[in-house]
Amino acid sequence: MSLKETLRICEERMVFEELERKFTFKETGLDLSLFEPEVREELTGAFRDMALTGDEKEHYNVENSGLCLLIAYTQEQIQRETRKKQGAT
Repeated sequence: MSLKETLRICEERMVFEELERKFTFKETGLDLSLFEPEVREELTGAFRDMALTGDEKEHYNVENSGLCLLIAYTQEQIQRETRKKQGAT
């Protein structure tokens, strides 16, 4: 996936739908059905917010690969959730 395409699907909140279309379970074994609807909604919102900042090169060090950008967004969200939970204890 191109970087431009990935930014578009993030902004449109269509990440899961597009990944399921491009990387079918039958062909890849990627099973995104494991994500509950609430988690999907939370992640697509977070990915959209990150995509709208436009700092994929400076902050995430990603210039070309859309899949690498999604991995970077996922790692960022994990860190955010970890910080949130640590602050709550």
